[in-house]
Amino acid sequence: NNGTLRPFAPWANELIEQAKVPVLPVALSGLWSSAFSRRATKAMQRLCALHPLRKISAQVGSPLAPEKASAETAQRAVAGLL
Repeated sequence: NNGTLRPFAPWANELIEQAKVPVLPVALSGLWSSAFSRRATKAMQRLCALHPLRKISAQVGSPLAPEKASAETAQRAVAGLL
């Protein structure tokens, strides 16, 4: 993975349907190559990636109504925040 938005997991639809609550789209930016990235696979890589001045941000979208929410609509909403 190169830090781009990946498709949501197949079980996301099941979770959305069972929860019956609004879905809040949240996009996180600035995590690629950070200690939280999948790129760093070993503990030492994660420690070396810690950077106190790294800018990490979160954008929060409008809640999606439970009856209209799906993995696809949630993913589009998150992509629109990036």
